[in-house]
Amino acid sequence: RIKGQKTELFVTSIPDGSLITLDGDDVGVTPKTITDITTSEHEVELQKGGYGKKTILVRTVPGYKLIVE
Repeated sequence: RIKGQKTELFVTSIPDGSLITLDGDDVGVTPKTITDITTSEHEVELQKGGYGKKTILVRTVPGYKLIVE
């Protein structure tokens, strides 16, 4: 739970340094906290050279930080 009605998404991976794409937009590399995203369903994609691409569907909720590992 986080303060207020904001939504947050924390994305981490093993190994670190994976490219994060959120709803088709590059947003950085792992580990990363993404703040003030919309309350809805999102597509998180992780990719790093030498590893397979991973796509995860998530749903953010107001007042909570979702951790994607």
